[in-house]
Amino acid sequence: MKGGRAALALLTRIPMGTLDEIPRYTVAWFWLPGALAGIIWYAAFYLFGSTGVGMIAAVTGEAILTGGVHWKGLAKTFDAWNADRSQRTVVRRAQGIGAAGTVFLMLAALSLWTLWQHGGALVPADWIMPPLWGRAMMAWALTWRRNDASSPFYGKLAAGSHNGAGAWVPLLLALVLGTLDFGFGAVNVFGGSLVLVGFFLWWGSRVFKGMNEDLLFASALLTEVASLYLMVAMTPRIV
Repeated sequence: MKGGRAALALLTRIPMGTLDEIPRYTVAWFWLPGALAGIIWYAAFYLFGSTGVGMIAAVTGEAILTGGVHWKGLAKTFDAWNADRSQRTVVRRAQGIGAAGTVFLMLAALSLWTLWQHGGALVPADWIMPPLWGRAMMAWALTWRRNDASSPFYGKLAAGSHNGAGAWVPLLLALVLGTLDFGFGAVNVFGGSLVLVGFFLWWGSRVFKGMNEDLLFASALLTEVASLYLMVAMTPRIV
């Protein structure tokens, strides 16, 4: 359970005490904070349905759970991309959010708002999947061994938790639970999300000459958007 405690300490704001070191195979427990975020989405849809209020409740609840690091990661990634190459590290690590980051945050929020209101044909259990898949995507991203030199957090996490083997646990668990939830359509949804967000990670790793924590956290948010889009698009075939 040390890995589970470490995963909660790293990916949520739940008080877990001091984390002196990252235990082996911590990444194998990334499904746990993903499941907690998924329960928040489930509760929001169960209580409010496919309405704007439901989306706000889900996003706000998840942001409280995580401290909003996924939204911040997306904003900092695109702020740095918009800067001169020589200034990307400085911009990424600076306080505040710039114009490019604000635009992409608004696009992500608008996407979730639109998709949420088109998800009425989905059942509450389906809404657990996007946040769970988002954390599985983070586990997969940690297997990309080349890290951005300006990201000591990512480097420490990637080096200390044996991610090549551990990443398979949340990936397989997310796929199995998705298949149990709405059938083999989950393979297409999860596979499509891997392709779309994988392209983002490839692009980001080239822009920053390696992976960093902002790309890592942004991948979870983008997976939520991509998987929810694919779920809504495939609804006639998977419900």
